[in-house]
Amino acid sequence: ELAKELKEAGFPQADLDNLDCDVWECCKHGNYFTKGERNEKAYAPTLSELIEACGGNLHALEQLTDVESITGWVAHLRLGTTISNTNYHGLTPEEAVANLWLALHPKQ
Repeated sequence: ELAKELKEAGFPQADLDNLDCDVWECCKHGNYFTKGERNEKAYAPTLSELIEACGGNLHALEQLTDVESITGWVAHLRLGTTISNTNYHGLTPEEAVANLWLALHPKQ
């Protein structure tokens, strides 16, 4: 679902036409997910790609371990030279940074 959200918000997609997947799955050719039709395929970027795509807007990535019963990861937002109090959470570091990217690139 997150890969699809990223695609819909304009995250760059790799060449999805050469993949032969027909269910939601991670293909052996890379991080691609699909649900039937070719136009529903979406690329699931790596953590490095997500960090690079956020530019200088990612201040820090932090793992939460049972802080007030919250576990997972948080991506801290930087706006220019200011560290924002706005944070983006996810169960994995990829999800947290993807949520930050989505906030920076709202659907139009």
